[in-house]
Amino acid sequence: MPNHPATEPRLTVAFTGNQKRQRHGWTDHLVSEWVVDMPTGRDQMQRVADGEPFLRESGLIAVYAPLTPYYEMSDPADPTIDSFAVFSAAGAEEAMLRPLVGAAGYCHIEDHDGRLRATLQLLGRSYRTRSPGHAWTVRGLLLE
Repeated sequence: MPNHPATEPRLTVAFTGNQKRQRHGWTDHLVSEWVVDMPTGRDQMQRVADGEPFLRESGLIAVYAPLTPYYEMSDPADPTIDSFAVFSAAGAEEAMLRPLVGAAGYCHIEDHDGRLRATLQLLGRSYRTRSPGHAWTVRGLLLE
């Protein structure tokens, strides 16, 4: 497979596990790259940009375009089990993602068979362990 770093997705960070926040209230996110995020432990209050808060169900995957502001309700007494990946995309990959998020800058994806959840969790574990072949595993998962 030829290496085209300018057009292939590049993982910046990935995580899977408990997210314990230090304070109660809205945690704001404004990320300069693409974000795929999924709470798995419980439903979570969220809002996007200036929109109204809504309850995002556990397991519902969100895709956020770069610089789309989104907020998650945090409670230090109730940590969130979360999986997320932050990555850059250009070329064909970005052209595929843009229609998904539309003008709103985000979308939600129902993952009934758990495939996306498994991939996102594997990305988070692989990023943390950095085992031999890690870069190829991450590249394959992002392209999947």
